[in-house]
Amino acid sequence: MEKSKKQEKLSDNSTRTCACDINNVSEKDKADFETICNFADKFVSSQKDMSAEIADIVDKHFWEML
Repeated sequence: MEKSKKQEKLSDNSTRTCACDINNVSEKDKADFETICNFADKFVSSQKDMSAEIADIVDKHFWEML
């Protein structure tokens, strides 16, 4: 099984290594997968921690908010 390992530098100077089985995968599927990975990386890198006050409110009222 051929594996492709690609290491990328992310905006926060960390790196990500992708290892994928590239047999029988179309170029479109590879591009789609890369798009999803890039979206996930940007989404995760842009998240911020909740303030303690908000966390307490969510803790106390979680089931009511659903």
